[in-house]
This record gives sequence, C-alpha cells and structure tokens, in this order.
Amino acid sequence: MRVRRMGAERWRRAITLCGAMLLLVVAACGGKKEDEQKQPPPEAPGDGIETSWTGYVSKTYDGSLDFVVGATRAAVQKLGLRMIDESPGLFRMSFNVESQGGESAVIQISELTKTTARVSIKVGYLLGNQDAARRIHSEIEAEWNVRHKWIGVPGAPGLPTPPSTPKA
Repeated sequence: MRVRRMGAERWRRAITLCGAMLLLVVAACGGKKEDEQKQPPPEAPGDGIETSWTGYVSKTYDGSLDFVVGATRAAVQKLGLRMIDESPGLFRMSFNVESQGGESAVIQISELTKTTARVSIKVGYLLGNQDAARRIHSEIEAEWNVRHKWIGVPGAPGLPTPPSTPKA
C-alpha cells in the first residue's frame, strides 16, 4: 500500500478552497437587513445591577466618591452591620463588614468619574450571597435618594452645610 503525499501546490489550493467556503458561510449567516442595522438595540430591562462570576454584585451611582461613601456608611449602619475594616485607596474605598450572624461582606467603592462611583459587594465566600448583596444595594440606594433630595439644603440631615456665599 502506497501513501500519497500531497504536494505544496495542492495544499495551497485546498486551504484556499476551505477559506473561500468559510467566507461564503460567514457572509450568508452574518448578513442583516438595512433597517435592522439602523435601529438602536433595545435597552435591557433591569435595575442597573450587574453580577460577576466571582460573586460580586455591582451598581453605579451618580455622585462623587465621598457622597457615595457617605450613603454606603449610613446604609451599613442602618442594616446593623459591624464595620471591621476601612481601606482607602486612590479613587476608591473598601469596607469589610460583618453581620450579627457572623457572615462577612466586602464593599468596594470605585470612583469612575467626578460624578459617578461604582459600588461592588460580595457577601460570604466563593460565589457569594447575591440576595444579601442586593439588599445592601437597596439600602444604599435609599440612602442615596435621601441625600440626593437634600443636596444644597442648609442643615440637611447627615449632610455638611454648604459654604455660605459672601454677600455683595
């Protein structure tokens, strides 16, 4: 029995033919109508919460880093969580908290722009408890709403009084 070897020229032709067939398949499957391409994609319904494979539940809030950190501290206090550790960093703040039952959580706040910050929460270990993280986010959002409502109001609860402007 003889084994035939394919020459270099035959290899090139075979590869070219396979490439051409692949291009035809891609062109046939990937083509869209013009009116479909012009329409913007529909917005996904949701509450703005993102989850990761590592167990973090994140949400972006409008407000400076200090504003969102203040709302987060107030939410942690209202939920009865014990603050174990605070770690400030460059454009970020991290909290380690613990529930009365002993379950731990990590809250990381990162400043994305001057007016937005992302809060990422992981409750427990490995994949995390997403329901508990969402509960903490709902409390942060409630605090954020209260504080946002009182912006610029002198003597607002829990907010520093804005500096007074000199009268001319």
